[in-house]
Amino acid sequence: MTKVIFMDASLSDDEMVSQIEVEAENLIPHPLDEVNLDFERLHPHANDPSRVDVLLSAARSESVEARVSAMEIAGLDTKIMDIEAYALGRAVATVAKRQPELAEAKLLGVLDIGSRTTTLSILEDGEVAYTREEAFGGEHLNQLIQSAYDMSVEEAERVKLRGELPGTASLEVLAPFQTELLQLARRSLQLFYTTSGHDGLDALVITGGTANLEGLADMLREELGFAVQVADAFAGMKVSGDVNKRDLERYGPAFAVASGLALRSFG
Repeated sequence: MTKVIFMDASLSDDEMVSQIEVEAENLIPHPLDEVNLDFERLHPHANDPSRVDVLLSAARSESVEARVSAMEIAGLDTKIMDIEAYALGRAVATVAKRQPELAEAKLLGVLDIGSRTTTLSILEDGEVAYTREEAFGGEHLNQLIQSAYDMSVEEAERVKLRGELPGTASLEVLAPFQTELLQLARRSLQLFYTTSGHDGLDALVITGGTANLEGLADMLREELGFAVQVADAFAGMKVSGDVNKRDLERYGPAFAVASGLALRSFG
């Protein structure tokens, strides 16, 4: 969970922690002893200079511990744990600098289509202002492919990523998947518009393993009414000659979170 709250600008960090703990029941949807909590001062509040905008982040402790355990199994020590939406925002902001249409966007959406979840994040002047996650992702499309063409899980994933779906796929599997994804995007956007007062985006970027799906960006552009681009996390980076550049371009959108985590080291 992340949200921007407003606090007295004169408070020290320790005083902010104490106040957040007192108000935790209203701020965090879980008992305080079940979450890992962090916050960051952002900037003076737009309408009240005596207050400051504070980014509050909370994650279930069991989720944090599961990721730390996975790192330990891999023989790695965890120094910092980031939030996926902010890693994505960092990666997309870097990509946007190289693309004029995105660089000028003051309100930029990021639709990350993961394996099991899809997350809409909104960047306002480069800062994450909103995130919403739904349980729907690329695995749903894989299941449609498996069912329609009697394929294994591995085969379905391979033909999806390589664009090798049968000619009838546009009607049998792609259209139902795209329709459901569009409905999800519209729901998430409407909630953002309702809570923020905005009524549209300047542009939308799509990331994740299913972002390169043929026709997806064009469909979203036509239905939503603003610019939609697929984000290649490696665009503009120097690439070793040993790397298969075709595969890198194909899978680039799937590495947006990893790229954003790595870019934190350069911030």
